[in-house]
Amino acid sequence: MHSFDRTLLAKLGFQDPDRTGVNSTRHDEIAVALLDLEVATRILKLVCKDKDSVKAVAVKLEVPISKGDGQYKTTIGFMDAAIWGTSPWSYEYCGKIIASQNKYEVHVEIKTQSIPIGEILRQINLYREHSHNDRPWVLVCDFDIEEKTHAVLKSQGIYAVEFSRLSLPM
Repeated sequence: MHSFDRTLLAKLGFQDPDRTGVNSTRHDEIAVALLDLEVATRILKLVCKDKDSVKAVAVKLEVPISKGDGQYKTTIGFMDAAIWGTSPWSYEYCGKIIASQNKYEVHVEIKTQSIPIGEILRQINLYREHSHNDRPWVLVCDFDIEEKTHAVLKSQGIYAVEFSRLSLPM
């Protein structure tokens, strides 16, 4: 039994065609590609205000999202990736250069085939509720996304990008 089959997401009836067969293999290929910090940086540039200076510094794949503690702990699902990045900045104060960095965290969901937008929104909103944070989400798709779908997702705080665009200069 796959670990996804034991999650609350599966028990609620969410269908994830990326978890079986050829789709699972392609899903894993895309996830592994996100470990390349240049690819991860391109994702950060989609959502961060410091587009010119932001750099990915770490990526973690298949991050569990849970609720409850001890014997009541339940896995909600698995975030496909979390990307952390930094953006250095500095200013002069009293003749000294003060340097620091902004820190960013972005969550990623990968889809290898088109599913209804409602399914995407329900899954990501459930993850948002139980990950207890307001980090931006990026949907990485292995198919073309219609402009209307882009607009709906963006209105819900979800950025969408076709995986093929991540290998191109941005």
